[in-house]
Amino acid sequence: MTMAWRDSMAETPRAADNRISTLCRLLEYGRLRSRLTVNVAKDIPTVYKGGNRQEVIWENKHLAAFIKVSKTPVSDVIRLAALTGLRRADLVVLRWSDVFSDHIEIVASKKSAGKRRKVVMPIVPGLRVLLDELRTRPRKPGVETVLVTSEGTQWTPTGLNSSFHEARKKVVDEKTKAPLLIHTDHDGKQHPLRLHDLRGTFATHLMTIPGVRLTDREISEVMGWSEKQVAEIRRRYVDDAAIVVALGKRLANVGVNPAVNSQSAA
Repeated sequence: MTMAWRDSMAETPRAADNRISTLCRLLEYGRLRSRLTVNVAKDIPTVYKGGNRQEVIWENKHLAAFIKVSKTPVSDVIRLAALTGLRRADLVVLRWSDVFSDHIEIVASKKSAGKRRKVVMPIVPGLRVLLDELRTRPRKPGVETVLVTSEGTQWTPTGLNSSFHEARKKVVDEKTKAPLLIHTDHDGKQHPLRLHDLRGTFATHLMTIPGVRLTDREISEVMGWSEKQVAEIRRRYVDDAAIVVALGKRLANVGVNPAVNSQSAA
């Protein structure tokens, strides 16, 4: 009966999952107080399959395409998100007083286990240069946030979301007009990249800092993810890419050597 109720809302997967989650908590309350013998909603699987997007990232080509068509205040947001991994809600409230010589420290807007955790992000290569650039943006007196709108005011989450979506619509192929900010999942389905997906991009920055080898555990502590999720990003976007590059160099040498040898023989 409970499954049928969930399935009746399957056209709106998130809503269905949210209602089942609420029902589960209500039934669990009754079970813990001996009003019920079993929580029939406890093990019902979710319908929505797009929630786990840790493996989705913006690649350099996506960043370049977005920055090319977007206005400076919006591209500032994208660049800072890619180099800090901060969520939208934290990006809009980040203040200069949260920025230190070697790290950024902010109390997260999103609650975890009912509490707001302190987020500490290292200053990765390139971030200090960007921060120095952001300090030069015109801003109204009293505005202490790192990011500002074109009017020099603090962003609101809603305003940023609206500006981001408007800019994303402009990132299209010049010939076909097809969207360029697209992620193709394991099933071959395409989904538009989100602002939140820049967290995965930041994870790859942590994995590729020159001369530094951070472990999956260290990165997971920074990101608030599991080591398994970090390992998947490393395998998909860092290790596999390095293998392909190395293979390309080897194949290039194969193509060059015969020509060199033939010239030597002549």
